[in-house]
Amino acid sequence: MTPEQLLFYAAPPLVGAFIGYLTNTIAIRMLFRPLRPWRLLGVRLPLTPGVIPSKREELARNIGHMVGSHLLTSEDVGRALERERFRDELRQAVGEKLRRFLDRDLGSLESLLPDEFRSRFRDLVMLLNWKLTFTLFTYLESAGFEALVREKIYNKSEEVLARDLESFLSPERYEAMRGHVEERINTFLRSEDLGRAVAVFIDSKFEDLLTSQKPLREILPADLVE
Repeated sequence: MTPEQLLFYAAPPLVGAFIGYLTNTIAIRMLFRPLRPWRLLGVRLPLTPGVIPSKREELARNIGHMVGSHLLTSEDVGRALERERFRDELRQAVGEKLRRFLDRDLGSLESLLPDEFRSRFRDLVMLLNWKLTFTLFTYLESAGFEALVREKIYNKSEEVLARDLESFLSPERYEAMRGHVEERINTFLRSEDLGRAVAVFIDSKFEDLLTSQKPLREILPADLVE
């Protein structure tokens, strides 16, 4: 077979294949391209945008309806959410995310703000600090605060003075203090200094009695006179 005869028989299939490839390529590209309509002198050119971009809203609704009606219904989602295993995994995932967020060092409040707002934030903090300090000192110097403090101190002092000493101490400390006081009193009563002081006091009183010019009736107690 000569080359001319081979070309005669092979040319029609090759030309047909090339035309089919070209038309299929153009058709496929026209399904997705262009994404937006083309306009010439304000008039939209036909076949723009492509078939799928021009019908994307309708296609999305149909796909959503098909998925919601046949592939993943609300009942399927409800049953999945009601599974105890899914709840445990969801609880663990949320807990882990929350733990990481709480443990993260966020830094100062100023560092969380954008750079263009930091100067204004500092000015606002200084203004609030000054206003708070001025308000606080003004209130502390006011007559109302003085009256409030006086009333609180008076009520607290009355409450403290109305209580007995035993109520301020625990039973153990009360017994320990009581034993310490008794010991000190006994030691004082048995001391020689107290004996000499009592003897001097009695001697002075007895001396005053003997040297007194008053009648004995006026010096002695009434019960003793009886």
